[in-house]
Amino acid sequence: MKLTLQIDGKEKTFVCQSIKARMFRKVLEMRKKMNFEDLSADELDYLVDFVCEVFGRQFTVDEFYDGLSVDKLIPTIQKTFETIAGTANGEENVGK
Repeated sequence: MKLTLQIDGKEKTFVCQSIKARMFRKVLEMRKKMNFEDLSADELDYLVDFVCEVFGRQFTVDEFYDGLSVDKLIPTIQKTFETIAGTANGEENVGK
């Protein structure tokens, strides 16, 4: 899985080589607890922190928020969730 952010005026691409099984567990928890159609600011921060965790903290929450255009915010979080769920279900090439 790849993610490109604008950091210090330059595009930087981050790669997540391996997704830990714990991330799938967290996806399941979040899907049960959150209403993704009506997120609070705190819930959005939690989701963004989760994306940072999935990518091994290669970038910060602030770098994510400041380095991504608003139109890509929710789709990027959704893609991260879908990739984790698909990978856990044995689907190949999910989110690549």
